[in-house]
Amino acid sequence: MDNLVTLKEYLTSFEAHLIKEQLGHEGIQCILKNEGVVNTHPLFSDAMGQIDIIVLEKDLARAKEIIE
Repeated sequence: MDNLVTLKEYLTSFEAHLIKEQLGHEGIQCILKNEGVVNTHPLFSDAMGQIDIIVLEKDLARAKEIIE
């Protein structure tokens, strides 16, 4: 069973969804963590956390290459 790991963090939902789409087109599944909190309370996102893009550990190296 593969572990889930954080690929990158973003301040806005827009940025996170762009990367999620890009990864999806390359066959890498991912989820967004904290999106609801950041969208509900955008002024507090620094204190409450950013939107994390989570991928399977086995896909991490390839995902990094794609987003760079």
